[in-house]
Amino acid sequence: MSFAVNLALAQALGVVSFGAYTYIVSWCGVLGLVSAFGFDRLLARDVAVYSTGAQWGHLKGLLSWANGVTLLAALSPFAVVLLLMKLFATSVRFPMLPVWLAGCVLVPLIALGSVQQATLRGLFRPVAGQVPELALQPLFLLAFL
Repeated sequence: MSFAVNLALAQALGVVSFGAYTYIVSWCGVLGLVSAFGFDRLLARDVAVYSTGAQWGHLKGLLSWANGVTLLAALSPFAVVLLLMKLFATSVRFPMLPVWLAGCVLVPLIALGSVQQATLRGLFRPVAGQVPELALQPLFLLAFL
């Protein structure tokens, strides 16, 4: 599905616009992975341990902590872009600023999505953990466009 969506986007947007789209989405993916702070690996392991041992209090605390830290880290690129826009708004023209702002909205979604997918893998639901990334994201992108 991702391949078909990218083909449709490349055809509809043209070379320059599709290149800008690819550049921003790639950066958002990198920032989303960095914002997850490795919680995807930790959660896949520790959620399985806590759920098998019926340690629901530890599991709830771990999930709350991981989601909070990830959300805070994922919102920081948006804050940086807004700060740069405020500081340099009069002296520098940003032709791709709206695209960057829209991309910064994706960073928390990507980071929190990876944390949630790892949680599902830890709960022994690996297929359910991959459905959002492999099927739903391309469908929502296609519907949004």
